[in-house]
Amino acid sequence: MSFTFNRREQRNAKLDQIFNASDAGTSNSGNTNLTSAKSTFLALKKSLKKETAKWWEVASRKKYLDNDRIPRGLRILIFPPTDTTSQESLEKWEANLKMASMNMIQQLIEISQEQYERHKQEVDQLTQRIDEANWGNISTKNYAILNNIIDNYEADIIQRKNRKFRRDLRDYQQGRVYTFSKKYDQVQDSNSPLDTTSCPDTIPSSEVETSDDSDRDPSTRPKVNFLEEARRFRLGSLQESRSKPPDTTMAMPSTSGIQTRARSKNLRPSNTMTN
Repeated sequence: MSFTFNRREQRNAKLDQIFNASDAGTSNSGNTNLTSAKSTFLALKKSLKKETAKWWEVASRKKYLDNDRIPRGLRILIFPPTDTTSQESLEKWEANLKMASMNMIQQLIEISQEQYERHKQEVDQLTQRIDEANWGNISTKNYAILNNIIDNYEADIIQRKNRKFRRDLRDYQQGRVYTFSKKYDQVQDSNSPLDTTSCPDTIPSSEVETSDDSDRDPSTRPKVNFLEEARRFRLGSLQESRSKPPDTTMAMPSTSGIQTRARSKNLRPSNTMTN
């Protein structure tokens, strides 16, 4: 992370170096142009980053909706009462959680779309201002630097989005949509590591829609009820805590400091407090 941060700092330093450069024969008008160019390109860089980030937010969330998936950060982890045993009630509970998450995703898409349109308009206005200023070689050099900055910024976003989608995809494939944070080593063969071969490093859009197991025979799918597992896990932890005897051992304070002070005064430490 520090290496990436240092590279970005170096690119910003190069950008400032170009904008602050001036020849000995540069007139006051030239200095004014450099100052105006610097502020305009810095504003363009800021708006381009925001526009890029919002575009990916909208696009990735739409993909989650299209594939009927919920990212971890938008899954509602609220469990029914522990005495709920009806399978119909559990399925209805899960459906309500899913519907609420899907509605939140849709609302976030609308919010991000509005923000994207605003940043896109800012980019268009700044680009038009640069073109009208006719800064010539200054614009050519700084457009090249700016493109490099945004390319690296977008590459980081793509890598992060891809990693999170692969993680969420594994949750659905392993039946751990709402129990992903629970330790399940006891039900997983210790000699068989998690299979990640079905999650390639890059996931083309054509494969995203068929990356789940919806086309498999339903009878071959593992039947995992996340609510029942969570309820059993919570009850087991509660019974274990109740079965442990209370700790009646009282920690006694150390008397080493008292003994040391007593020896320095040729006194014997007393364990009896006097009024």
